Amino acid sequence: MKYRELLYDLLFNYVGALECRNLSVTVNRPDIRQELINVVKSLKASEGLRKDLSYYTQVYKDFLKNYLKAPYSKTGYSPENLARTFMRNPLARVKNDLEGIRYVTELKTFIPMLIVDSDKVSLPLILRKALKRETIPSLKSVLELSGYELVLADSMNRPIYVLFSKKNKLYTVSKNTARVMVLSFGVPGVPRYFVNQSVKTFRKLVAMYYPQSVCEYLNVGSVVKTP
Repeated sequence: MKYRELLYDLLFNYVGALECRNLSVTVNRPDIRQELINVVKSLKASEGLRKDLSYYTQVYKDFLKNYLKAPYSKTGYSPENLARTFMRNPLARVKNDLEGIRYVTELKTFIPMLIVDSDKVSLPLILRKALKRETIPSLKSVLELSGYELVLADSMNRPIYVLFSKKNKLYTVSKNTARVMVLSFGVPGVPRYFVNQSVKTFRKLVAMYYPQSVCEYLNVGSVVKTP
């Protein structure tokens, strides 16, 4: 499959989008922490869920190898590794409560999510192949890309997110954020309804914990473009 065809297929079949407004992102809400702990407990208790985690981790690795032709797969998105991290410490990676909701959703649906502060990103975003040695800001340094990755770039074509990569450590939402855009990403081999379930789950959780908020589904093609 050519890259243009792949990007089109991903964009219109494997991406879900939401915008949530009237938020007031907090840190260390006990009810959200407990929700995350409960999800981790269910993963520990279910052999079937652990098998699913392993299976869909392989799907993401196969996507990197077969579609992106990447000479590596260990750095790819791994639902299995994500679950193991939280099994060791259920609160290890949570920077704020919206991140907590994101991780609950990812652990329930096996779909990676991006949450961006809507006031800090210029639309439309561009889904494209990375350039060799292109750089992207990460949590502690600058991440250099190999050219095999898929990225989301802002309207100025500056990459802001690496898809299906555990190397990407770009946190884009902070405490007191009021408006966010949420994107969920699947790949061929992952049931498409998983993507729909991802945005639905996130929307439901936000409504539960931020009852004053409003979350609306977005037309993916209106916020993300291909080159």
